[in-house]
Amino acid sequence: MKIPNRIDILGVMYTIKFENNPKVIGEPDGSVWGYTSYESASIILRKGLKKQQREKTLVHEVMHALLHEMGQFEYCADEELICTLETGIYQILKDNEL
Repeated sequence: MKIPNRIDILGVMYTIKFENNPKVIGEPDGSVWGYTSYESASIILRKGLKKQQREKTLVHEVMHALLHEMGQFEYCADEELICTLETGIYQILKDNEL
């Protein structure tokens, strides 16, 4: 899977960026593989992730952004739901070489 520089999510153009050590307040150690900023329409991925980690993290963050742009605010913050969707969608993409 190619990681693009930008991705259109329901008409909102999200920029995909890489950071050395992305941090999110509220995480146990503050460090994450990625996060989504709805305000700046950006998806941040950790630099140096292995290919599969990077791809799964992108799918995970796209799920957050998709649900947010659909107005499903309760669901876009539901990590259990997002992780479940991430796993299923990532496997479909890989199995079908998309």
